[in-house]
Amino acid sequence: MKPFMDEEFLLSTPTAQKLYHDFAETMPILDYHCHINPEEIAKDVCFENITQVWLGGDHYKWRQMRSNGVDEYYITGDAPAREKFQKWAETLEKAVGNPLFHWSHLELKRYFGYHGVLNGETAEEVWNLCNQKLQEPSMSVRNLIRRSGVTLICTTDDPADSLYWHKELAADDSFEVQVLPAWRPDKAMNIEKPDYAEYLKKLGQAARCQIEMFADLKMALKKRMDAFEEMGCRASDHALEYVMYVPETEENLEKIFAKRKQGEMLTKEEELKFKTAFMAFAAECAVSLIFNITTASYSDAVVNVGYKEFNLILASSVRNCQFTFAATVFRSTSHADNSLRRFEILSILLFKHCLVMTLSSISAISSQLPCFGV
Repeated sequence: MKPFMDEEFLLSTPTAQKLYHDFAETMPILDYHCHINPEEIAKDVCFENITQVWLGGDHYKWRQMRSNGVDEYYITGDAPAREKFQKWAETLEKAVGNPLFHWSHLELKRYFGYHGVLNGETAEEVWNLCNQKLQEPSMSVRNLIRRSGVTLICTTDDPADSLYWHKELAADDSFEVQVLPAWRPDKAMNIEKPDYAEYLKKLGQAARCQIEMFADLKMALKKRMDAFEEMGCRASDHALEYVMYVPETEENLEKIFAKRKQGEMLTKEEELKFKTAFMAFAAECAVSLIFNITTASYSDAVVNVGYKEFNLILASSVRNCQFTFAATVFRSTSHADNSLRRFEILSILLFKHCLVMTLSSISAISSQLPCFGV
């Protein structure tokens, strides 16, 4: 029987094995999108247990646990670390075929020397093994990054972030890996959120301006984008439920913004009009940034908006900057069969369009990132 996750895992042909082992395996990793906390890198944190490493901030694992019916107490609540890990182990055994299953076991193998399968029954064994291993100096945050062959990390940062830890890392000659901020303005776009007014105050303080109008918001974001660029930012990331396109005039956009500032809730159409304008503005400003859109599913965007309109916002995005698109496609039985067929056709068109943009982005990032010395 073939060993579980051996050295040829996912390498099903001789060509794949040669390409990986002879070329890709030892190449440096440029991680232009991750969720590692820059403070943990700056402090070279040593974790106490595997729960801190895996479940301290991994929203992918959190989402999988929720889909498994796990109570939030064991996900982001105050449950003991060992109990949280148990719930994750019991979830993972139901996720065979899911990338999380692969990632988790590859990490157990490569960093902890565990070649078994994590599930509810083996959780105690894995818990003890990992926690013992984490006490070694080689398992600190910086050393884990080094062991992974990473030469560049772009963290995920809000426009209101002071970038204090990035400044600390930039001045630290003892760590050879570049750690750069990446622009993630979701909170500035999510006008429907209950805490939006509070966030505007925080952003205004960071940009040293008062935000009363949509024009003020755009000015504040421009100021923060300049600050990010000074710290070496070369990538942005925008998380969307789906890609909307509902254009509106500047005059009416200001009315929508004023309505929300006064504490009133917006209609769904008003929300989408604002977000459309926000994304178009973000794309036009991101002249020197890799412009990445991450969406959980774009089926609704395609079925409800259509490729023509969707392509308009793509065109707006790529006019002044490079553009990449990351998406997970879910087939949905809630749509009629003809919609699904249309979705499949449009997915191919989008893939072809985004492939060209991604290749352009690779060219752009190689010429702009300081790690290339150009």
